[in-house]
Amino acid sequence: MVSSRPAGGAHGKVSRPGAGAGFEESRRFPAEAQSVRAARRFAAGRVSAPERRKVVALIVSELATNAVIHAGTGFEVRIREDSDGCVHGSVTDTGGGIPNVERQLLPLGEHGRGLRIVERLATAWGTEWLADGKRVWFEL
Repeated sequence: MVSSRPAGGAHGKVSRPGAGAGFEESRRFPAEAQSVRAARRFAAGRVSAPERRKVVALIVSELATNAVIHAGTGFEVRIREDSDGCVHGSVTDTGGGIPNVERQLLPLGEHGRGLRIVERLATAWGTEWLADGKRVWFEL
């Protein structure tokens, strides 16, 4: 089933055939600070296991913040939950920045910890380079 979401140009693909079955949904967000909160709520609201909602919200928040601050572009959040409860998520932007976990952190610096948080919380994560940007993905 395909559904349209008129607010803010957002759109999604939803397939929720029944309880316990897997699904996938995506939504686009503009490059605005308030989009991070909206993306966090969107992602957490798609996860069935209550104990995973906060983790998904935090990971998506970090990746969406990176898209807005570092890429400076709108972004798409995609969440897929398999029938076994495994959650796959991604944030895709059209910016050219390179996600970097290896850079040295300043003790009082405000930036540079987001991907480290993703690395600690996700069971797997990575970056896919696309013709028009990048996708940072994670699994729980």
